[in-house]
Amino acid sequence: MPAENNNPNCYPPLRKQADAVRYFIQTMDIEMLYFILDEEKSYQDFTRNEFLFRLERVINDFKSAGDTFLNAIEGRCNKCFKNKTGFLFVGNNSKNYMNLLFDVDNNKITDLFECTNFKTNFDSSNFSKRFWIHNFEDDLPF
Repeated sequence: MPAENNNPNCYPPLRKQADAVRYFIQTMDIEMLYFILDEEKSYQDFTRNEFLFRLERVINDFKSAGDTFLNAIEGRCNKCFKNKTGFLFVGNNSKNYMNLLFDVDNNKITDLFECTNFKTNFDSSNFSKRFWIHNFEDDLPF
């Protein structure tokens, strides 16, 4: 059996941008996402930097709840974007969760966005609190 590699700079094979984005969300590494996501694109109608700022807030919520890793469960939109797939990210300790659809064209991510009708083949009744990147309460002017 091979020895475990504890080198933090040794990543699993990440052949596509979507693989890398999923991996760095799972490992809660906002800095690497900053380098991977295209500065010229918007994600969930936010600039890259604003999207990552909001995602970092959610990642900090996961960390505050005791999570050190996010498990990724593949799923898809069940209503508006039925051809879009993505992942349900679940905290390894808290069982809190969030989801993101990955809009991919020619192996490049063109958008990432949350889905209110995200479905997996996994029983979600054991999950705790849902975290939102776009918390609509944050946008209220009062």
